[in-house]
Amino acid sequence: MKKTKNAVVSLVLALVMMVACVVPSFAADIDDLWDTDRVYDYTDYWYIPEAAVADNSGIYDITKDIKYCKYPDTEYDLYVPNFISKSADQHLILLMHSGAYTSGDKKQQQCFAQYYASRGYIVGNLNYTLRAGENQDASINMMDKEVLLCVKDIVKRTKKMGYKISTMAPAGFSAGGGLALLYANRHQDDSPIPIAFVFEGSGVTSFYFEDWYTEKAYQTVRNKQVYVKTMTGYDVTEKQVKNGYADKLLAKISPISYVNKNTVPTLMAHGGQDTVVPTFMSKEYKKKLKKYGVTYKYVYFENSGHTLESDPDQLLKMAALIDEYCDTYFNE
Repeated sequence: MKKTKNAVVSLVLALVMMVACVVPSFAADIDDLWDTDRVYDYTDYWYIPEAAVADNSGIYDITKDIKYCKYPDTEYDLYVPNFISKSADQHLILLMHSGAYTSGDKKQQQCFAQYYASRGYIVGNLNYTLRAGENQDASINMMDKEVLLCVKDIVKRTKKMGYKISTMAPAGFSAGGGLALLYANRHQDDSPIPIAFVFEGSGVTSFYFEDWYTEKAYQTVRNKQVYVKTMTGYDVTEKQVKNGYADKLLAKISPISYVNKNTVPTLMAHGGQDTVVPTFMSKEYKKKLKKYGVTYKYVYFENSGHTLESDPDQLLKMAALIDEYCDTYFNE
């Protein structure tokens, strides 16, 4: 599928508006780690991208709010281009929204979903259980499990429609970027659809306690116990904190801990001025990808914060690279 100038512009607009906040970093108190009262304001950002891709709405069919598991607020929208063949292998892009794991909605990804559906890809745009309100037991493990269940449901549903999905790419920004990286690494062997590559922006690559609480004053056993429970869903004793078991639990939800020579091609973007997800995380991830000889591209937004807002040339570069990755790795 040939790229056009208008298509790239639409993607750039979508990229500009798609990112929002993730886990508040360097919190002065453990209670600030997951602030369920904080409001993340990104609603207004979605009007321009919607207009940019509105003229493509007639070339794909949308089924909205498909329930994929028993947990709260677990629905997805499925976009299926109406011009693709049922006799040929098709490809899935699975989108995960941002919002600090406590807020956000799949509508944030709507414009991105529209763009890639118009390019001929099946798109899943999902909600996952947020740690908010009555769902204070929601953890990264739970959210990751939900992503896997969503993929299974997409396979089942599209098969009934007559389509065969041969490969997929998980994708997201901020919190969603972290979930995309985790799925691509943790489920490399058990994903119902083989993973061709992953792309993300401003995503969390590590949940190791010391990467978030860098000051020694906050690195207490009690703080770590609360942190591990919040992030993984598991209680740990003081002994388990001291003997390293707690770190093993955190490793299981940290994408960086899974990187090896078989890691799929990876496309990352991060802002040099990001004070929400520390830039060193993506740089360490990049080093590990390089160490194991993994194919990757790392787009550095030197002047931008978490939302990648101040480097328009890099935004164009990222948009072009996403299309390039789709063209390359979905066709191998």
